[in-house]
Amino acid sequence: MELERQENVLVICHQAVLRCLLAYFLDKSAEEMPYLKCPLHTVLKLTPVAYGCRVESIYLHVESVSTHRERSEDAKKGPNPLMRRNSVTPLASPEPTKKPRINSFEEHVASTSAALPNCLPPEVPTQLPGQPLLGKACLRTVCHIFSKFSPY
Repeated sequence: MELERQENVLVICHQAVLRCLLAYFLDKSAEEMPYLKCPLHTVLKLTPVAYGCRVESIYLHVESVSTHRERSEDAKKGPNPLMRRNSVTPLASPEPTKKPRINSFEEHVASTSAALPNCLPPEVPTQLPGQPLLGKACLRTVCHIFSKFSPY
């Protein structure tokens, strides 16, 4: 996320959005997110520390009701033991056709070079000293990306 440890950021938002941001920065699960305490008219200061964030609350002394909702008894029992946290769930099913196996980086570069347009002038070096294949691969990737978005 672009907000992480870059600069100070002021976010003025709805409580639901604030709960999402807090859950992200405090590494809370989706089950815990709706029950995070986010009082109205309060500034929450997040300070990055090792392995997380420190939260400081600054109340602005504006009269309001508490909109916090406690967990139900069923939710207090804990999450499903089969559920994994901090893992990625694939959104698409596996591809039905098998792709050819590439055994080396040279095979990959050779197979993709025919499909890519030659967007580099001949005087641009594609090989850096000490990194013979890395520079070429990076430049080919950039060319491929530009060719996808080029109007020509």
